[in-house]
Amino acid sequence: MLRRMALWAALAWFSAAGGVALAQEGQAAGTADDRAASFQAVSGGTKEDIAGGPLMLIAYAAVWIVVFGYVYRINRLQRGVEANVERLERSIARQGSSV
Repeated sequence: MLRRMALWAALAWFSAAGGVALAQEGQAAGTADDRAASFQAVSGGTKEDIAGGPLMLIAYAAVWIVVFGYVYRINRLQRGVEANVERLERSIARQGSSV
């Protein structure tokens, strides 16, 4: 289940990245004559649609969620291995006492 989710997330990421690359190629298509040959001043400043601070916080939160999820998963796997080792030790002890 977790692997399927990771696969879908990776697929979505790469398809979105490919779309951005294609969009940028379409914008760059043009000859040197089509572009301006001199500097042209822009009146007024450009306003950002999305502030950078919240995006940075979201990125950090996503990274920490992934890290904690990874640590939690490793902890669960380790507990499972420890339970298997204890089960095997009990089985060996029982077989050793019956011989």
